[in-house]
Amino acid sequence: MKKIFALASILLLSAASLIAQAALTNTSIVKMSKAGLSDDVITATITASAGNFDTTPDALVALKKAGISDKIIALLVQKNSAPPAPAQAPAPLQVAPPPAPAPVGPPRVFLTAQNSGASWMTVLHNQVLEMSKDFGRDCPRATVTVNEKAADYTLSLNHIESGFYRDNQMQASNRSGDVIAPPVKNESIANGVKRVCDAILADWAAKGPQPAQ
Repeated sequence: MKKIFALASILLLSAASLIAQAALTNTSIVKMSKAGLSDDVITATITASAGNFDTTPDALVALKKAGISDKIIALLVQKNSAPPAPAQAPAPLQVAPPPAPAPVGPPRVFLTAQNSGASWMTVLHNQVLEMSKDFGRDCPRATVTVNEKAADYTLSLNHIESGFYRDNQMQASNRSGDVIAPPVKNESIANGVKRVCDAILADWAAKGPQPAQ
C-alpha cells in the first residue's frame, strides 16, 4: 500500500510539473483538482508558473462549481491582478569619444636673416622686413610671427652682397629643425619666398602642426 501511495504521489507531482511548464488557465486548475492534487500543491504550482486566468464573475462561479476551494480562487484573482514585472532597461550604449579635430589655421613662420658684404650699408639693411612684405603678398595662407617659440616653421636668409655680386641663400625648417626647403643659388628674395611658401604649405597639409618643444 505504501508503494502504491508513493507512486501515486510521484505521478501527481510529475503531472503538476508538466502543467507548470506552460501558462496555467482555469482549465488547468480544474484538471489538477480533479486529479487529486492538494491545495498546497496547486498553490505552489500557481505561484511558480505563468498564468492566464479568467477571473470574471461567471468564471469564478464555474470554478466553485467544479470544486475549487476559495483559497485557490482567491489566489487566482490575486495572480491575475498582479502588475507585470517591469521590463529591464537596456544597457546604455557605449559611445566612443569623437576624434580629435584636425589642425586648423595657417602655419606660423618666423623670419630670420643675416647680411654679408663689404659695404656697411649692406650689413645694416634689414632683410626680414623685405621678406615679411613678400610673404604678405605671395603667401597669404601663412602667418608671419615675431614669436620664435610659437612658430611652426623658420625661414632663414643669408643675404650676400659684394660690389655687383648678390646672392640670397634661403632655407626653411620645421619645428623639429628638419630642413624642408634647402637653399638655392642665385635666387631673389621674392622667388625664394614663393618657393619656401610652397614647401611650408605642402608640409603643413601633410603633417599638421608639430608639438611644441
